[in-house]
Amino acid sequence: MSVVETGRRSQEKTTAPDGTEEVARILGPGGAVASRLPGYEDRPGQLDMARAVALAFSGDKVALLEAGTGTGKTFAYLVPAVLWAARKSEKTVVSTATIALQEQLASKDVPALAGALPPFRATVVKGRSNYVSLRRAEEAARGSVAFFDSESEQREVERLTEWARETKTGDRQELSPPPSYDAWERVESQTDNCLRNECPHYDRCHYFESRRAAARAQVLVVNHALLVTDLAAKRDRESFAVAAVLPPYERVIIDEAHHFEDVAAEHLSVSVSQRGTARLLGRLRHRRDAGRGLLPALAQALGNAARRAGAFGARIASALRKIDEGVLHARERALFALEVSFARAALAARARKTRAEETGDRSRSSSGGAKVRLRDDAPSREIVASLAEAREALTILHAELKGALEGLAVSLGETEDPALGTVLEVEAALGRLAGTSGAIETVCDLADATRV
Repeated sequence: MSVVETGRRSQEKTTAPDGTEEVARILGPGGAVASRLPGYEDRPGQLDMARAVALAFSGDKVALLEAGTGTGKTFAYLVPAVLWAARKSEKTVVSTATIALQEQLASKDVPALAGALPPFRATVVKGRSNYVSLRRAEEAARGSVAFFDSESEQREVERLTEWARETKTGDRQELSPPPSYDAWERVESQTDNCLRNECPHYDRCHYFESRRAAARAQVLVVNHALLVTDLAAKRDRESFAVAAVLPPYERVIIDEAHHFEDVAAEHLSVSVSQRGTARLLGRLRHRRDAGRGLLPALAQALGNAARRAGAFGARIASALRKIDEGVLHARERALFALEVSFARAALAARARKTRAEETGDRSRSSSGGAKVRLRDDAPSREIVASLAEAREALTILHAELKGALEGLAVSLGETEDPALGTVLEVEAALGRLAGTSGAIETVCDLADATRV
């Protein structure tokens, strides 16, 4: 997380209501920026763009602006944005295409304006998965061999847990070399595996500290993916005046807007893949080593807890029996059904593509392998029907696992048993199973006219 507080304390002149005069005094010839940056050259195009942004802010308008290389567009939108935020005490979101560009803007461009603008705070806001969870890192450090997919993963997680004890920001960008996806997933902050203010590390939580910084700032520097995620969350809550992924804000600047449509399509879509679902099932139990995975780790943790359990020992014994007799079998069936279903769906998709090519119907053909657009027609219904077996098997697995976990977290939490962490990890996997089943359900609902 990067937080910058900048600014000069007073304005010497009265400005026009639309802010264009003050923009000119700051960015124009001999202005505040020129006096503070050696070698700075005023650029007419930059000043024109800054005035257009100021007019859009003051007039509640939408401005679509294109700036060529060398225009100085970052200063052109930052200056009027900060002036507006300072004058109106409103938040402005600046959205860029990538995290790297976020960092550049906050570490280079914002500090360069220090002293030329009224006092303001700007902060980089990143998605939750960029931050380490102190509780999960602590749990991973105590994890048994069964908890990890391999010895190499366990060694890498050990490196991450050591870093988690020392880091001041908890941001994975500090790490060099960057962690592997699998190892980072063991310690990252996750929505479905977060205890919030009940977590013993809540006051030191890097993710929540980043959100507190966002609440204090006037300018939030985000990437397109985070902005789209926030817009979707606020839409679902039917209010843009509430805090969701981001706190409420009044103005948005979208830099590199030509990337925004693709990012929005990706993050507002519902998708399900054989690889991703198989990976989730593999997390429950390793495909090649039956002694590794969340379920073996859970059985081991519960076995240890049973010796400390006292009054709720029968509940633990029941959970262990359900895992052995129901959950593991349901997981094997789901893995098999997944392979069969996606193989059938791929065959149906290829058949549809062949028929489309034979009839010359390019709208139903695809040049992207088995990626197809589904419609409410017979060929599409054939494809989604192929997914029925996987959907049923995942639903059964979810029900079996939910039944085995019922009441465990509460019972273990009351005694602060070490097995609680493993139970929370499996509960998070349970939530992802529900999400996968729901995604398949949505994909199969071809009659839903609100989706494309």
